[in-house]
Amino acid sequence: MIRFLNITIDPKIKVLKGLNSLFGLGFLSCKKICHNCSISVFASFNDLSLRQQNALLTYINTNHLMGSDLEQIVRNNIKQKIIKKTFVGLRHSKGIPVRGQRTKTNAVTSRRLKFRE
Repeated sequence: MIRFLNITIDPKIKVLKGLNSLFGLGFLSCKKICHNCSISVFASFNDLSLRQQNALLTYINTNHLMGSDLEQIVRNNIKQKIIKKTFVGLRHSKGIPVRGQRTKTNAVTSRRLKFRE
């Protein structure tokens, strides 16, 4: 197991899938990172040299916000919406779907989870 940005990644996994498992990095951003660091998308973490791993680390740390910092920003944004009592904030506080999903027959799980708290 390889420790990469405080997350344990299986060394057999391809670089693209391993980076995609990090919070804050999607498929396209992972492809751009691999392209900018001149790393093959199909290479596994075992195939990477120490120099390539350091290049990945420095590029991600300088160009992307991720991990606990990103989670804290998202949490603060949701709290701000709840304090301002916007429509989205009210839906967050009630524990029901925020983005216009159907609630008559679906979203029973989210409502059930809200009542447990």
